Amino acid sequence: MNCSFKRLENVLNPTLTLFWWDSAGLKLLAAMRISASDLCFLAGELAAEHGVVARDYARRASASLQAEGKSARARFWFALAVILDDIALNRLDPDQAPTIH
Repeated sequence: MNCSFKRLENVLNPTLTLFWWDSAGLKLLAAMRISASDLCFLAGELAAEHGVVARDYARRASASLQAEGKSARARFWFALAVILDDIALNRLDPDQAPTIH
């Protein structure tokens, strides 16, 4: 199963769309859409409430779900872990709108 990302531009609310394809890349298996602002807000709330423990939990959840073969869920938790890592290292301010390139 392969994952690809597509960014849809919207002046007020950039959206990240994650697509999961079969191993041959021919059949769409799943798609999830969440705005970058909402994902950063979720990560910011988790970081404020739980600190680096939230990042560690997200990493463990990603690894556990991947081992169970639940790749779509695992990739979501991995993306969340990356944002939590950026917040912990002060590379991202969760109270500001994210900049996506």
